[in-house]
Amino acid sequence: MAAAGGEPDREPLKLSDFFLWGQVGEEPRPPSEAGAALLALIELELLPGFVLDGPWMQELMTQGKGTKAPPRLCWAAQDAILLAPYQPDAEHWGGFLIAQSSAKGQTREFASEAGEVINLLIPDSLIPAGTLKAARANALLPVGGKTPADITSPLP
Repeated sequence: MAAAGGEPDREPLKLSDFFLWGQVGEEPRPPSEAGAALLALIELELLPGFVLDGPWMQELMTQGKGTKAPPRLCWAAQDAILLAPYQPDAEHWGGFLIAQSSAKGQTREFASEAGEVINLLIPDSLIPAGTLKAARANALLPVGGKTPADITSPLP
């Protein structure tokens, strides 16, 4: 059936049509460490609000139950968070990325739950055009402007 303008009827868009949940690499499900980090951040009341309304929440929470939280829970910025971060080399940090579209292609200042600070770049390729938020397992973020030796910490 065609609408008045001659175009076919379409279902209205849903909020979930503007989210992307995928992984880079071969992980079939979100890593349990990322879920454990998410649960720990919820318990500490440190989880950014933009993370809460994504389709990834239930899966991450299920995966994290019964798993020990990683030593560093996250790197968090105003519009992106890297859960269960790990450092595969001096040029990158990896982990489970959840980011809003405003972070696409931007270098952001990220802080850990302990107050450590570093700049990381969110590559364009991790947030496709037209998505409001994206979640990617096994994302690698280049260190932007600082090397790991430049990481600062307020802790003695």
